[in-house]
Amino acid sequence: MKKTEFAHARELAFYVLTQTPSSMLVSENLDIQLSRTSLSPADKRLAAHLVLNCVRRKGSLDTIIGCYSSFPLDTLTPAIIAVLELGIYQIRYMDKIPVFAAVNESVELARKYGSKKSAGFVNAVLREIIRNPQKLESHVKSLGPVEKMSFEESHPIWLIEHFLKVYSFEQVSALCACNNLLPQLTVRIDTRKISVHDFIERLTGSGIGCVPSAIHPDCIRLMDFGSLNGVPGYNEGWFVVQDETPVAITDMLSISDSRPLDMLDLCAAPGGKTTYLAQYAHPASRIWAVDRSEKKIAVLKTTLDRMGYTHVVPSAADAGNYESLKRLFGDTRFDVIVADVPCSNTGVLRKRAEVRWRLKENDFERLSKTQCTILKTASSFLKPSGKLLYSTCSIDPQENEQVVEQVLKLVPALKCTSRYFNLPVQPDSGDGGFGAVLTFNE
Repeated sequence: MKKTEFAHARELAFYVLTQTPSSMLVSENLDIQLSRTSLSPADKRLAAHLVLNCVRRKGSLDTIIGCYSSFPLDTLTPAIIAVLELGIYQIRYMDKIPVFAAVNESVELARKYGSKKSAGFVNAVLREIIRNPQKLESHVKSLGPVEKMSFEESHPIWLIEHFLKVYSFEQVSALCACNNLLPQLTVRIDTRKISVHDFIERLTGSGIGCVPSAIHPDCIRLMDFGSLNGVPGYNEGWFVVQDETPVAITDMLSISDSRPLDMLDLCAAPGGKTTYLAQYAHPASRIWAVDRSEKKIAVLKTTLDRMGYTHVVPSAADAGNYESLKRLFGDTRFDVIVADVPCSNTGVLRKRAEVRWRLKENDFERLSKTQCTILKTASSFLKPSGKLLYSTCSIDPQENEQVVEQVLKLVPALKCTSRYFNLPVQPDSGDGGFGAVLTFNE
């Protein structure tokens, strides 16, 4: 984990792919290594591209390995699999990388981190892939519709079959295709500090590419911006990273500055919805932001400090534990509660590619129980006239509509007044997600 120098981009990519602990996201380790290395900006971009896309295309790449390797995939070491994935990705998906360079660099990696025998094996597999593409074509032709989608779009077969229980074949195909597109960075502008028009002018004047969101008027999408802290207005708190879908979901609360409100944001980090509440609320409103992780609270505090929201109080507590919240708030009840719960992340697989490989079939049932507990617990702290926003970045009904329906049965005094859902089946459709506003019957 402490490696800081690499001979070239492919070695950095290999290191991240093979040396990321299971408790950490590959993208997190990638960011750490990129910040430590002295590789050129071009090499850093290549390393990041290789890492993120090898993770995204892992299913397809491993199928190709299995098709051409003389040894079963499960008998190969993780290091050799990573070397082959890197080499195959460059050969199959990167037109600008010369084939000979992809092969030679992969062979050298295998020799350095394996053995002379490993290098010979990698060389033989990659050259056979180049010489005999018909072998893969024949294999793909033999696949059924679901298996073919699994290969072409690099999603686990079980996950595709899970989606097909709810959505049509065409919808699932489009969803999986969108999950493999390059993620776009969307930011929400604090329009009390600067208008969207003026912010765009500042960006274009600095040579940063951007386009207004076609989904939400307060959002824009950034391109070619380098580091985020180099974007104009970052230190002034003019914007926060947030996709249009969670913004649209939070819109359902209709927050205004007409009167002070007591507000609570549960599972608040990294702070997108918290800063939305702070932006639109009356200045005298009291806002608490809760997360169970001290590490996440630290991230949240950094965001709040940068945005200049001093009237938000970050606190550590377990959103699913009534006693934990009771110790923090006593008999306090809230006008607005946001419960943006832990979920499967199936609506954001485009941004969190490795989630598709980490998810298990029983995760949906396990997560829905946690979500139900959090939502039911949150309702205990809601004023009779208050609004409770339930939110996920999942596209699975078991985590969305079914959780809401279950809580409505458990707490008969609640009613659902509005719902929002987005299925990301178009390149510009934004993240997938669900939201519902619950209030007490009067």
